[in-house]
Order: sequence, then structure tokens, then C-alpha cells
Amino acid sequence: MKKVVLLSNSAGTLFRFRLPLFRAAQVAGYEMIAVCGRGHNADNYIAGLRALGIETHVIDGLETAEIRPGRLLRQAKELRGILGQTSPDILHAFTHAGNVVGFLAVRHFPKIRFFPNLTGSGRLFSNTLDLRGRISKLGLVTAYKSMAKRAEAVFFQNDQDAKEFTAIMELTRDKIVVTPGSGLDPALVGQETAGSDDVLKKRLRDEFGVDTDKRIVLYPSRALEAKGVRDFYDVGNLYSQLFDDCVFLHAGEEANEAQGGLSKTDLKKLESENVRFIGFQDDIFGLMRLAQVVILPSRYREGVPRSLIEALHFGNAVVTYDTPGCRDTVIQGWNGYVARPGSVSDLLAGLVSLREKSAQELTKNSNHLFLHRFHARLVTDIYLSYYGLEGTRQ
Repeated sequence: MKKVVLLSNSAGTLFRFRLPLFRAAQVAGYEMIAVCGRGHNADNYIAGLRALGIETHVIDGLETAEIRPGRLLRQAKELRGILGQTSPDILHAFTHAGNVVGFLAVRHFPKIRFFPNLTGSGRLFSNTLDLRGRISKLGLVTAYKSMAKRAEAVFFQNDQDAKEFTAIMELTRDKIVVTPGSGLDPALVGQETAGSDDVLKKRLRDEFGVDTDKRIVLYPSRALEAKGVRDFYDVGNLYSQLFDDCVFLHAGEEANEAQGGLSKTDLKKLESENVRFIGFQDDIFGLMRLAQVVILPSRYREGVPRSLIEALHFGNAVVTYDTPGCRDTVIQGWNGYVARPGSVSDLLAGLVSLREKSAQELTKNSNHLFLHRFHARLVTDIYLSYYGLEGTRQ
């Protein structure tokens, strides 16, 4: 039986985003091994992987986004030990940290097939880097240039990332593979939904004073400037000056200035009667089920935002910026609205235009787009097709 190691920065990203791949590969006859950092709620996610019969190894600090050569070399050494112990046939890495650590480790094992996976360019490829950020980016770009020859294929989640990194890595066309995001398996959604709609509505009314008779516009994101947090509050307040039929809910963790975000104190100052911060919510799927619109005015360099894929599954209309990955989840005017990046007035125009659309049609259209573009089986089929190839081992 062939063995596959899936390597990612955190236990959560492996369990929540790669579980369909673990299961599909197991059904196809592969022995699956997980290697990850820790991150939020790591113990539960690690227990969940092991309960599925997946051998799981933890590398401390891999969940940290900051690129530090000394730490990456230590983690690569630790991964080398795991690879030597498990003797896999394939190493499939995700995220910048996983890709770099995987490449540094797999250089010592020429028979292991290596597939790095770019899940989004991230903050290091923004236009507002300080000196430290520019140095980190240079180091990351150098690592990607070096791993190009060792990689059998490189997976991307949107066309712009593929184009940019193809130039950076000087990839040949046969090594470039674009998948529709990370996908979502609807069968797993029910397992993460905590309670009934009525119970959730009552909690929103009792804890946050939300008028649940109004249409819900949901912003499911950490309070980061790059994720458009301030634009969300601005457009919510502008819309509420014109109409009284929606309530805008921000479900996500607070941040702080050092992290490029807003604290709870900052967010409370931006609230109004119809625009509320409700903090991190375990039952985000329940909120999406209640919502009619999911808004994500993100300028962050993501692959395809998982929150927008989830929104499509639940039949939400999507309002987002015309940025890589985000725009892939909308057919303009059909299931949502794509606004010019940074234009709150354009976001407002999108929300107002959706008032004239049939809610039933928007729901049907978003769900149709999910089923035909972002269902997990579409992604796992691509991965498994490459696992099954006996490509050149370098």
C-alpha cells in the first residue's frame, strides 16, 4: 500500500480543509499520514484525525506564519525524521510554511514524490510591506525558485497565483495545476452545526440584541484590515441609513494594530443598531444557514476564501471585492456582486442591487455554482489523478 503524507501549518487546516482528501485517498487504497503544527483547538483536531485511523505527527511552531530561516531548518530536520520513520511515497504540502519545510526535508529523500500546494499568496505578497516583510518575501521567493525542479507538480487555487508563481519558479506548463479552491464536502457540514435555527436566533436576540426578523448579512472573518473589516462596518452603516431591512453581523476573532487589525474596543466604536460584532462563533455554519448574504471585502491574497465556498453551499448571495480567488465565487448579478477593491460605495451598490433580486433565485444560483465548481470531489479527483501518476522522481 502506497503512503501519502499531507503536511500543513496547523491541525485545524488539515482537519477542516483536507478531510475529504484524507477520506478519498483512503478509499482509493492509500495509507494516509498527517504532519502539522498546532494552532487553534489543535488537540481536538489531532484527536479527530487519529480517530479516523490517520497517523498524526506534530511539529511545534509550524502554525506560525512568520518566515524565520532558523525555525524552518529546525522544522525541516524534524520532518526528515518523520519521513525516515514512515517511508512515504508522496509528500503533499500545503501553505507557505508547509511547502518550504517540506522542500527542505524532501531533498534528502530523492524517491519521495513532492507536491507543494499554494493555498494563497498571503500578506507577504501585498503592496504594503515594511522592510522586515520585504526581507521575508525575498527569502520565500528564493525558496520557491529552488523547489521548482524538485516538485513533480505545483497546485494553485486561482489563476493569478498560478501566473505569478509560474514566473517566479520558472515552471513548465506540465507542472502547473489550478484547483477550485480547497473544496467543501457537504456531508461534513452537518457534523459542525450545533443546533436548530430557532435556538440560534434566540441566542442572537438574547446575547447580542439582534433583530432576527431582518435579513442577515454575515461577515465571517477575523477583524483584519486586509480582510476588509473596516469596509464591512462602513457599508453596513451606510446601508442602514437608507434601509431598515437588514442586520449586519461580524462573526470572527478580534485582532489588534500589531496584527493589522481592530480590537474589540475598536469594533464596538463602529457598531450601530443594525451592525453588530458577535465575536468568534463555533456554529458558523448555523449562522450561514440563517444568513441571506455573505460579504467579504477582502484584499488579502487568498487562494479561494473557504468562507465564500461555504457561503455558496448554503445558498447565500456573495458580495466581495474583485480580487484573486474572491471573484471566482461570483457570476456578476447572478449569484452576487463583485465590487472594485477598496470602494465602499461599490459594495453599497451591490447590496442595494441584491434587494431587487429573488432570494430563491440567488439561493439556487449560488448552490449551483458550488456544486459545479467548488464541491470537494472536484478537488480530490484532481489530487488523486496526480497521486496515481508515476511522474519523474527528481
